[in-house]
Amino acid sequence: MFARNFVFLVFIFSTFHLAHAVADREIAAKEAALAWLPLIDEEKYAEALEITAPQFREEMKKEDWVSGLGQVRQPLGSVDKRILQRLFATPVLPGGPEGDYVIVNFRTSFVGREEAVDEIVVMSASQDADGSDLWQVVGYYIDQK
Repeated sequence: MFARNFVFLVFIFSTFHLAHAVADREIAAKEAALAWLPLIDEEKYAEALEITAPQFREEMKKEDWVSGLGQVRQPLGSVDKRILQRLFATPVLPGGPEGDYVIVNFRTSFVGREEAVDEIVVMSASQDADGSDLWQVVGYYIDQK
């Protein structure tokens, strides 16, 4: 009986530790998205592109990024408020390579429009000296519903 209870407790603690680690990674990914979004909000589209993941920059021409994003984002106006709506990790994206992705959705109110959803896709690109994941943006989409 003791051995079975001990195994159960070890399972519970290891499951908690794993869930905690996943949550920490998702929070770090969300923070990376939040650090990147002000560049978009301030219409610094070229600067925002410069700090995306290399894979994204290789696929996206700077002129196309700046022009396309400006056409979609500028009419919305400045951000009134941004609330986290959904945050989830996934190992694969449609049409993309396997990786360590987190999709971050914010319900965002803009001055020029009542509400839209910002979707930022970030991926773990590498690790820093202390072993923490470094997250970089690999996708951005605005759903204006």
